[in-house]
Amino acid sequence: MKISKFILSCLIVCCLLITQVHAKSNTKNKCQKYLNQVRSIQAKQREGYSAQQGNQLRQKEAKARDNWWKCKNSSPNKMKNNWKNKGKNKGKNKAKKKVKNKLKAKKKVRAKKKSKIQ
Repeated sequence: MKISKFILSCLIVCCLLITQVHAKSNTKNKCQKYLNQVRSIQAKQREGYSAQQGNQLRQKEAKARDNWWKCKNSSPNKMKNNWKNKGKNKGKNKAKKKVKNKLKAKKKVRAKKKSKIQ
């Protein structure tokens, strides 16, 4: 009786450890693309570049490093939510840009009509 309880408790502990290891490895795989971005930018920095390109590369590296750090230090569920929200915002931004472009086009047409009348 005591042995079966011990075995059962060991199995439960093992299952918990396995799920934690799986979650960490899953996060590591998802964050790998950010780490690859950082490494590719750093490789570009080691090559020759102008002062303006150097500033741009430093800014890109800082952003990529921040994204990698956020990914690495957040929980997997949190990152999934961030990625889902990113896709939703892109659609909204595209719709806003379309509306702005239509308004600009209307203003141009009105300006042309006014110039023809005068």
